[in-house]
Amino acid sequence: LADAKANLNSATISKCKIKVQRPGNHSEDDQSDKQGQSQPELVHAVSELLESVGLSEFVSRFIEQHIFSVADVADLSSEDFQNLGLTIGQKNKVKGAAAKNKT
Repeated sequence: LADAKANLNSATISKCKIKVQRPGNHSEDDQSDKQGQSQPELVHAVSELLESVGLSEFVSRFIEQHIFSVADVADLSSEDFQNLGLTIGQKNKVKGAAAKNKT
């Protein structure tokens, strides 16, 4: 995790300003989600999620693809996980942990 966090310095996080577009919703503010979490808090949540299943080496890939929230991780398709470089087993671990963290 230390290596992954080192890759997520403030410059990396500040570059990851996006407009989140979800089906049926209007664009949301690029600095927070619907619950008012800031982008660094969301990055931390994804980092903790991946660390919890032993996949912290993938944190930078998720951030590079603007996957910031646990809800976004839960919505990823099998193809999305494959494009991120995760195996089916790794995908299942992440999806299971994301489902637990959504509730």
